[in-house]
This record gives sequence, structure tokens and C-alpha cells, in this order.
Amino acid sequence: MISLKSTEERDQEISRIVELGNAYIQSGRDTLVVTSRQLITGKTPEESLEINYKVSSALVEIVRRIDSRPRYILAKGGITSSDLATKALEARRAKVMGQALAGVPLWQLGPESRHPGVPYIVFPGNVGDNSALAEVVQNWACPSRSSTKELLLNAEKSGYAVGAFNVYNLEGIEAVIAAAEAEESPAILQVHPSSLKQGGVPLVACCIAAAERANVPITVHYDHGADKHDLLGALEMGFDSVMVDGSHLTLEENILYTKNISSLAHAEGMLVEAELGRLSGTEDGLTVEEYEARFTDIAQAEQFIDETGIDALAVCIGNVHGKYPPSGPNLRLDLLKELRALTMKKGVSLVLHGASGLPHELVKECIDLGVRKFNVNTEVRNSYLQSLKKPEKDLVQVMASAKEAMK
Repeated sequence: MISLKSTEERDQEISRIVELGNAYIQSGRDTLVVTSRQLITGKTPEESLEINYKVSSALVEIVRRIDSRPRYILAKGGITSSDLATKALEARRAKVMGQALAGVPLWQLGPESRHPGVPYIVFPGNVGDNSALAEVVQNWACPSRSSTKELLLNAEKSGYAVGAFNVYNLEGIEAVIAAAEAEESPAILQVHPSSLKQGGVPLVACCIAAAERANVPITVHYDHGADKHDLLGALEMGFDSVMVDGSHLTLEENILYTKNISSLAHAEGMLVEAELGRLSGTEDGLTVEEYEARFTDIAQAEQFIDETGIDALAVCIGNVHGKYPPSGPNLRLDLLKELRALTMKKGVSLVLHGASGLPHELVKECIDLGVRKFNVNTEVRNSYLQSLKKPEKDLVQVMASAKEAMK
């Protein structure tokens, strides 16, 4: 029992519970942290008070250190519920939502808290019947956030593709989500390493917060992770999925690099996408010349999938980053058909980068041939840059026109 353990043993027990709590929440399960029903008292009133404080402070510390976002937070009434809100969750403001049930107050945590927007419910022990708690959770818990894997599995079941759009700032994030909501369609917010270097963790946090509030399934993806150090950092930032880009390496080096990152990302519950072959073109300052480009090889693709354990394969069939030549795209649909047969057998999703500029009919044909994720950057980025040339009088107008252009 925590109240009777040494300081070192207490810290170890707290760490164990925190690790379990994070794992359970990340797996989509509601997680209950409770204290023993057994009353433990000391020899004196002072000792009993100290025991009570140790238990209460341990509970607060556990909640403070669980960093995975829950669907709701429910605290038993009393002093501890106040400490949980202010100390563990760092809430300074909350929106009063009323009562979850008669006698059960309900708040929505404010934007400065550790879990903004999450319902915070204080449940007195003497309210309602045996079904009261379940009723509150059913009515007020936030919907579970979708995962990229879930998005692609649903796309496979229903025969459509999900658009993945690179974002650089708040206007881009809002534009993607607004367009997705207008179309009642899922979407993926992608952050390229170059934009992450500029926006940092706040950019990712903004993507995650916006995804959690969207009315359609939105996930957040780390795009083109070609640097191991950057990828390892991305694994700690809350992305739903990552792309491991070892396309500049030899096949053997690419397999080793991708397998290593894939193992770490899967341990965090993240989908892993990887590229085999190499696209020509320029994206966010990274250029691959035409002579460096190469198509995805079927035999190598099978070996690559088997040895890395990836979930999604980005293929090279004549697609390019950036603008297509005036003659238009020349995609190897015969190769795509072969790759589809392979990925179907392996249970891996097909991804096509360089979707900007593809004619609608060609996009539809690629979907029919099994592509489940399209990456789009150039069209959205250019729309933003063009909007900046308009002579707006105020920065707010610039932001609004940029958002509308990208949408």
C-alpha cells in the first residue's frame, strides 16, 4: 500500500500505475484509478492525517503524470477532486456545463489545462442508483479520437481514399478541417520535418487539439521522416502515425532503418508508413532529381513489407512531388495493379504521394486500384501563397483569405 511504503517504493508504485494508465488510455479503454476501501489509521490522529495525505497526494501525482488524453475525467467529491483539477490537470478556468445528473456537477476543462475540452465530472458517493455512473459516462464522455490505422481500414472496407494534407500554421489546419467537415469526410493533417522545425511542438499541439474538436475523424501524421533523430523526437509528440522515409538509402539500409523505427512506433500504438522507390521533385526544400528517381520494385516491396512490419506503403509509379510537366502525369497503373495485389495479400495500405495536379479521373482510377491515402501539398501551399498577394488591409483579413483559399 502506497501509504505505508518508503519514499522510493512509493515513487516506483506511482510510476508503475502511470505506465499502465497511459497504456490503457492509448488502447482506447476507460481507466479507473482507485484507492483501497480498507481504512488504514495511525496510532495518533496526526499519523492518520499523514496517511490520508500520502494517499491523496499519490492519487494527484498519478493523474498529473498520466499524459494520454482521456475521454473524460471523473473524480469522487471532496478535497481531492479540487486538487485533481487544479494541481494534476492544471485547470485555471472551466466552462460550467451544468449537471451530468441531479447532484453531479459537470465542467469542461479550459484551454490552459492539460486536457482542454475534456469533461470533468465530480461524482458524490451518494447520488443515483447502480446505473448512474454508466449513464453519466455514456452521455458526456468525449468520443474516442480516431487513429490513422482506423481511417485507412475504414477506407479499405468501403473502397475510398483519405486525403492527407500538409499544414504549416493555424490557417492551414482550420482550412483542412473545415473542408473535411463540409464534405463529411475524414482527413489527415500532415506535418513535414521542415515545417516542424519552424512551428515546433506548438504546431503539433495545435493539430492535435483541432483534430480532437473536429466533427469528422481527423488524425495527425508526421511526414517524410528521413532523419532518425527527428523521427525519435516525433514519437514523443503525440502523432497518430509516422512516415519513415529511407528512400535515399540502399534497400538493406532502408529495411534496417524502417524496421527499427517501426518497432518503436508500434510500441506507441502508431501506424507506420514507409516509402520504397523514390519520387522526383521538390517538397518543402527537399529536392530529388529525375535521375535519382526510381519505381517501386515488386520483389523488393514484398521483402520490405515482410522485414519491416509496416502498415502502409508509399509507392513510386511515376508520381512526383511538386508540379507535373505540361504533358501531365504518366502513372504506371499496371505497376499499381501489381502492388495492389501484393499489399492486399500482406494487409498493408497503399499510399500515393504527389497527388497535387492529378486529374480527377486519374485519382478515381487510382482509388479503384487500391490507393487508400493520397498526399496533397503543392496545391494547398500554392493557394496560400497566392492569397498573400491580395492587397488586404488587415492581418486578420489576410488570415481569413488564406484559410478560404486553402479550403
